[in-house]
Amino acid sequence: MSTPDRDSRDRFEKDPENKGKLYVNGLFSLSRHVNFFGDILWVSAYAIVAHTVWAALIPIYTLCFFGFFNAPALDRHLADHYGKQYTVYAARTKMLIPFVW
Repeated sequence: MSTPDRDSRDRFEKDPENKGKLYVNGLFSLSRHVNFFGDILWVSAYAIVAHTVWAALIPIYTLCFFGFFNAPALDRHLADHYGKQYTVYAARTKMLIPFVW
């Protein structure tokens, strides 16, 4: 399924003028790791539907794993790859949860 944001990113990546540039539009203007945030949302929804204390551990674990391990590791990689572009982007964009963190 195609979405407006996905189409925009595809066009950006296919444009030769954008080679070596960081995509910072659409949902990526709200969160540097919006895909990880999406994963946290869907596991949280499953936990709510399951309605057990044990199910609540999964989104908590996922949030901690992405927030304290995956996203910081990816931030280091992207900072090495994109340099100042990424540093400027990271300074103005939340890491994981839009408007929060």
